[in-house]
Amino acid sequence: MNKIIIYSSLENNKLNYILSFIFSEILDLSYSLNPTVSPDGTAMILRYGVDGDNGLTVEESGYLKGNNIFDYDAILPEEIEFNEQGLSFDLFAAVFYLLGRVEEYRSDDLDSHGRFQSKNSLLQKQGLLEIPIIDKWISQLKMALEKHYRIDIAYNRSYTFESTIDIDQFFAFKHKSFFVQAGSFTRDVLRMNFNRIKERFQGADPYDTFNYLESMHNDLGIKLIYFVLCAERTQFDKNISFNNPVFKQKLDELSAFEIGIHPSYYSGSFAGRLKEEKERLESISNRKIVKSRQHYLKLTLPQTYIDLINSGITEDYSMGYPERVGFRAGTSYPFKWYNLNEDEVTNLSIYPFCAMDVTLKDYLQLDGTEALKLCKKMIDEIKLYNGYCSLIWHNSSFFELESWKAWDEVYQHLLSYAKV
Repeated sequence: MNKIIIYSSLENNKLNYILSFIFSEILDLSYSLNPTVSPDGTAMILRYGVDGDNGLTVEESGYLKGNNIFDYDAILPEEIEFNEQGLSFDLFAAVFYLLGRVEEYRSDDLDSHGRFQSKNSLLQKQGLLEIPIIDKWISQLKMALEKHYRIDIAYNRSYTFESTIDIDQFFAFKHKSFFVQAGSFTRDVLRMNFNRIKERFQGADPYDTFNYLESMHNDLGIKLIYFVLCAERTQFDKNISFNNPVFKQKLDELSAFEIGIHPSYYSGSFAGRLKEEKERLESISNRKIVKSRQHYLKLTLPQTYIDLINSGITEDYSMGYPERVGFRAGTSYPFKWYNLNEDEVTNLSIYPFCAMDVTLKDYLQLDGTEALKLCKKMIDEIKLYNGYCSLIWHNSSFFELESWKAWDEVYQHLLSYAKV
């Protein structure tokens, strides 16, 4: 059986979005909602809030048919279990709430950078943020269907891993304007930071770690994506000028790997700026850019995703928190963004990440051993459910004078552990 029929009193875009994600994308099943022709006996049957003599049943809470989707306070179970009466939990409503990022639309308790905070998420409040809870629920639904119909659901999903590097700055010292270098040098002198002053005059720039990264990833056979900041200089955007010939030279050196845009800190504040930065990167690199990750992980829904779509971006890699590790949308699986304002699914694919270097070291204040233990636990969960695993690192996160001593070893261990 590779078909499933869902009977429900409800039939709308929200329900179809969730059914497509669970059954078509993850379980590789063909589904039909409320077919007009009676099943021929070769399909599994699931009933969503309607009675019947056959098939499994899932409780329907009314959430997906209601107008106020922002009113949701259900207790999310870590385990779901089907009994003779079916599942007494509205699985589809919970998955929609999490994937749709409904809780982020009306939150006004933002951090200093205007970002939704993990402490306000339902998953964090219920202690589930570090578990890909949706992946777990889908696995348990799959087992319930297999048990009920005495079959094996063979699906074509396997664990995948990608490492990603954010390039906020190609260089710590070199190739910056005279005024930028003079100001930075003066600050080091006033602070008597003699080690940094000495580092300025060494042969290799401490942020220019690209040969090292290329060698490491090639040796391990791991895919790598670079996200490049290509913007005017501001307080938060400090890459070398895109007009500097060295900017193009560095992009050419990354030709063996995929690149995406790292939209500037203020890209969401001015109409058309994101598109301008993306097209500029395309022109300099002579590549079509379809991938993006927000600088500082500045993500404001729905506007950020609308801007990405209008700029020709089809894949975003910003779905995670800067201050916490875990699964912001409750899943490790990539998924399509659902625009709540338009009540429709879009073609923008969201690729979650589970951990970032700055989160581990600076926000959580972990040492290397603690960081590895925490990340391995999440990687094990992702592997268990044949999910998608992604990490964020920075080319600058190997500079010992900026307190990154021995974190190169942490990164190498994580890559070796997470690789397929």
